[in-house]
Amino acid sequence: DVPMEELGKLVKIKQGDWYSLAKTRNAAEAIVNRLGEAGFAAADAQVLPQPDPEGNVINLVFNVVPNNKVY
Repeated sequence: DVPMEELGKLVKIKQGDWYSLAKTRNAAEAIVNRLGEAGFAAADAQVLPQPDPEGNVINLVFNVVPNNKVY
């Protein structure tokens, strides 16, 4: 298994950064690649941008599904 903290370190997006589709895709790809290295060949990671209605902020929610481990 891959600890959540390790996956979090793969996300190079910090609070206050400008929104970048490329950075969000890179983060999702890095998570999927790391899970693949751990044996989760069918892992999936999606980034769900959620605009904050009270300000000029977009919250990013990472939906990570490791699926079954392959041995």
